[in-house]
Amino acid sequence: MVKMETIIKQALLDLADEQNAATTAGLIPTEHKPVLGIRMPILRNYAENIVKIRRYNEYLVDEATDEYLEETLLRGLIIGYGTLREKEDVVISLEMLDEYLPLIDNWMICDTFCNTFKIASFPEYREEVLNHIIFFLQFGSEYAERTAFILYLNQLLKYDSDGNKLNRLKTVTLKDIESTDRESAMLDKFLPFALKDLDGRFYSQMGAAWFLAEAFNVYPDKIWPLLKSGKNMGVDKKTYSLTLRKIIESRVPSKEVKELIKELRLSEADNER
Repeated sequence: MVKMETIIKQALLDLADEQNAATTAGLIPTEHKPVLGIRMPILRNYAENIVKIRRYNEYLVDEATDEYLEETLLRGLIIGYGTLREKEDVVISLEMLDEYLPLIDNWMICDTFCNTFKIASFPEYREEVLNHIIFFLQFGSEYAERTAFILYLNQLLKYDSDGNKLNRLKTVTLKDIESTDRESAMLDKFLPFALKDLDGRFYSQMGAAWFLAEAFNVYPDKIWPLLKSGKNMGVDKKTYSLTLRKIIESRVPSKEVKELIKELRLSEADNER
């Protein structure tokens, strides 16, 4: 029988798009594997088809290689779609996540995987997934940290303490930053580990800022007191600055709230002089 790896690698080579490869490579400023240029919708569709034939575990465990960027992306997509389709036991799912984590070496692999690992949001698994990714924040590893931030942001942030799905507030007002009726035990547990010095780990800092800015749009009264505390917030200067910038750039905060954020930014700049 022909190995799945042989079939899959040839299929990826056949799907290669040289023109798009240059574009994709340009989006990843860090060192990375050779790029075939397969467009993401095509790669996602191929991953879903592999999962349907139910031989993906054989490929993941024994055969998968990572010569090309798309092979690593595909492996993450297969894990995401496979665990969701089969409703894998959370232990198995987290084992797959742990095995994949060392392969996450740029933002594209990280964010693509985190957006696809939807089993993390299953009600019965949320607490165990949360505990697992909190552990990632203690590694001191740039992409382990970013994986924790983006997984939390994509799969766990918008669930309140009762497990209800929440959306961003339509507009974050001055009243909202003082008090809302929104509570999240998961956010309360995650924040103490998330508020840390990430100096020198840019993609961790970007992940943390993205998480904090989006958390501000969902639970503004939880994040606003932290932002007001400035250097006592616990994050490094770069992460703090990036968070303020992302909130200002968002369409959700009201004009008045953005003015307060801009004042924090000016105060930060004055303190650095």
